[in-house]
Amino acid sequence: MKMRRRCGFGKAEGEVNSSSFVVMIKSASIHYYFATKGELGAALANRYAAYYAEYFEGLLAEGLDPETCLSRYTDVFADTLRNENRMCLAGILSAERNELPDDVRTEVVKWGEMNERWIARVLAMRNSGKPEEIRRRARAIFAAVSGAADRSQPRRRLRL
Repeated sequence: MKMRRRCGFGKAEGEVNSSSFVVMIKSASIHYYFATKGELGAALANRYAAYYAEYFEGLLAEGLDPETCLSRYTDVFADTLRNENRMCLAGILSAERNELPDDVRTEVVKWGEMNERWIARVLAMRNSGKPEEIRRRARAIFAAVSGAADRSQPRRRLRL
């Protein structure tokens, strides 16, 4: 798995050759728990998605109105960009989706589906539209937000 500098894990020009560089532990320790880089990547993506799923669920549990929920949702992506113009892990992996091991790709797809389901739930709170229309709008919002974050990377001058 390639982790480039733009996500804050890489060396000056190259790729991380060892996963141990990222988490500052010995490579043998990683391989004890994860036989392949794909297994490690899938575990990282799964944990990342679970963290944000919990955060998004917390917004709903707070009883926030739909507009505030969506504003906080987009803040997640904006805050990542504000942090040295980095991308979220799922965004990086999504950009390389066709090159990923199957288990990592599966987790990336789950990330997108989780986002779309959550957005659809928020939209349903304020809109009595048909479920398919709400799901379509949720997909469009997720695509717009994640796409905007992805497209900002080449410019590296984003000002939010």
